[in-house]
Amino acid sequence: MKQTMPFWKLRWLLSRKSLSSAIALVFWGWVLGDRAFGRPIADNSLGTESSRVEPVSGMNFQIHGGAQRGRNLFHSLQRLDVERGGSVFFVPDAGVRTILTRVTGDRRSNIRGTLGVVGDANLILMNPNGILFGRNARLNIAGSFVGTTADAIAFGDQGLFSALPTEVPADLTINPSALLYRQIAPAPIEVYSRHPRSFEDPPFFSFTGLQTGEAQSLLLAGGGVILDGGILSTLGGAVEIGGLSQPGQVGLQWQRAGQSFSARPRLRWSPDASLADVRVVNDGQIVTTVLNPAIKEPGGIAIAARRLTARNAQFLAGSSGANAGVISLIASERLDLQNISAIATEATNGNSGDITFSAPNITLSNTYVFFNTQIEGNAGTLRIQASDTLILRNSTQLRSEVDGRGNLLD
Repeated sequence: MKQTMPFWKLRWLLSRKSLSSAIALVFWGWVLGDRAFGRPIADNSLGTESSRVEPVSGMNFQIHGGAQRGRNLFHSLQRLDVERGGSVFFVPDAGVRTILTRVTGDRRSNIRGTLGVVGDANLILMNPNGILFGRNARLNIAGSFVGTTADAIAFGDQGLFSALPTEVPADLTINPSALLYRQIAPAPIEVYSRHPRSFEDPPFFSFTGLQTGEAQSLLLAGGGVILDGGILSTLGGAVEIGGLSQPGQVGLQWQRAGQSFSARPRLRWSPDASLADVRVVNDGQIVTTVLNPAIKEPGGIAIAARRLTARNAQFLAGSSGANAGVISLIASERLDLQNISAIATEATNGNSGDITFSAPNITLSNTYVFFNTQIEGNAGTLRIQASDTLILRNSTQLRSEVDGRGNLLD
């Protein structure tokens, strides 16, 4: 006699099957959705001049189109992500000097592959929702790079390019002059980029992270910046990081490193700016190296923060046959450096740069600060400005060396 399954048991089995199906749908929706997030998506806010995302192969894309105004090219994207192992390259016309890209959606940009520019134009990426550079992130940019979580970019008296879009004003033809923060709590920038040196990387780096072109700038301005095991480097350019914790603005000043180099942007902080925190931890490194004596004004390293915290980190400015850059670590409240293997400027046949620490409260614990010049050149100057407390402890060393002809400075 055939037995009939009790109704309650049938309902229980069906409910389990429905639950399993629902879980599977959620899982695959998350996976496929995450894959969809791995590609850039243009918006239509620029009308007939809207950006065009064109697939190349796999997770590799090029971005064409945009609105050109003089030597500036404006792009507007709903989403900008780069998948691990993939790439996104902006392709401007030959006359473009600076590409300005805004992200108008509600997600941060996850850069886990290669973000690049075809040609030698600068790239400014603005996403008020945040920017994350994953461990395998790379920059393939011959010009300068600015990553910011500001929500607008000012062009002197000409107007704004806003991430809360609508259109591009017709006459934004000069260099951008400031990053505007109008949100109550600006989003952070996080950098984890660190990978073994590839064939294209300079041979003196065993590990590389984010790097820009020779004598160019690498600037990160967020609502706080976290460098967690990541590496930032330039070849004679400037590495500058910082952020704002409240509405305000960060200036952009353009300078030349020498006659043969195009102008590069530098960050300029107003004295009353509400700075955000910066953290450099877990073997985070910031490195500038000058190998070309034609670079007359090496950029160096500059950090501006409310509280600058560094743990197990390095800050290195070196040169060969040229002057090294300066290192400037400034905090409006506290500068806390612990277990720092090197804060150093070193030069061979050139002058080593100055090092400045400035904050009301400064703590250097197990930190090695030194200047070194070899063959010929002068050592730099160490400036420590602490209005409240200065603590040096746990084998902290301050050293200056000249191996050859030159002077030991202050």
